[in-house]
Amino acid sequence: MVRSTALFIATLVIIIQVCIASYLPNGIYQIALRGGQLTDLGQGPDGEIALLPPKNNYQAQLWRISSRDNAVIIQNFASHLYISGRLHPGEPLRLSRAPTSWKLTQAFDESLFIETVGQYNGEHLVVDVSGFDSELLAILAKPRKTEDQAWSFHHVGGFYEEPRQYRLPYNKAGLCH
Repeated sequence: MVRSTALFIATLVIIIQVCIASYLPNGIYQIALRGGQLTDLGQGPDGEIALLPPKNNYQAQLWRISSRDNAVIIQNFASHLYISGRLHPGEPLRLSRAPTSWKLTQAFDESLFIETVGQYNGEHLVVDVSGFDSELLAILAKPRKTEDQAWSFHHVGGFYEEPRQYRLPYNKAGLCH
């Protein structure tokens, strides 16, 4: 009786582990927010980016951006978060698609979330993040296919500026100062 009960419990544990593993997001760029720093940027086969809250949890897939067709670029400026690249409707960064806007939810800590709405013109998304903790936002990007692995970014403000090149290590994220 004890043996069959132990076997049943072991089988149940294995089933639960398999279910959890199949539920977690797979093959993504995983970025963990730790003390205001962005760390652990890893490349996935599908070229996706995931923003994880400070403590990894099973809701990580709510913060995804697809970059399968184009490089997706996220950059923090004084009051705007700038995302460039082809964003696929229905694929969230907890960006909920509307005809001309996206809603962004950013985690400050385990419990606090702030929402803001940014305009999307089919090519770029600009989000006002003046109420966000700027230390939690940083340069995240998939490198363009260039020999020197330079990462391209656009400046956001009242004017347009030609893309600038930031030479960063491949598969790393750096703070934008």
